[in-house]
Amino acid sequence: MIQVHPLSEVRQRLPGILARFRREGAAAEPVAFGSHRRPEAILLPYEVHERCEARSRQHARLDSALVAAQSVQVELPGPVSPDHDREVAAYVAGEISAAELYRRTAARYLKPYMPGDPYSHPVTGVLPSKLGLNTAAELEAAEREITHAAPILLHKPPDPPSYDLPHLREIHQRIFGGIYERPGAWQHLDAARNVEASAAIMRGNPEPMRKMLDALVRDGT
Repeated sequence: MIQVHPLSEVRQRLPGILARFRREGAAAEPVAFGSHRRPEAILLPYEVHERCEARSRQHARLDSALVAAQSVQVELPGPVSPDHDREVAAYVAGEISAAELYRRTAARYLKPYMPGDPYSHPVTGVLPSKLGLNTAAELEAAEREITHAAPILLHKPPDPPSYDLPHLREIHQRIFGGIYERPGAWQHLDAARNVEASAAIMRGNPEPMRKMLDALVRDGT
């Protein structure tokens, strides 16, 4: 157990404590002090403080990545690519920034975009995106990884976090803005038809949802 010194004693010994810190560096034993032998503060070499700060930042980056991953896996369960794994690990280690993680993730899926073609692949019914992807599997993989990187980059919510409709639309735009042209914008949708189509999917019948999405694309929404 670390010894707790009175503040008056630490004041007197401070020059010697600093000399020992300079001499021993990070290996120097810290000095705890406080009133009535209760620990209230601690002196330690600056190198130790820097290491603690680095670990704290690393833990914060890890927490951010894990929370984002858990959220994505609820909506888009499945594995991520080895490239994404490596880049998230580099972000957690502090080797790249959140912005660089997002840039690399989006760039990995970016293909030449044909703005005049509402369906990149009419047979698969892939939604139009900024990425120009041609298969549902590609788009799902892109969504899984880009929407993982986006919340890490945008860890702080919009100010003030009101959680009203404009706030929720802004969150949607910030997360999906690298993938789709109009995230957060109003979409003209028959709510009853949407519920019915979703229920049909739960029963194993995707046809109503496919027809609804076809109508949305035809209408340009």
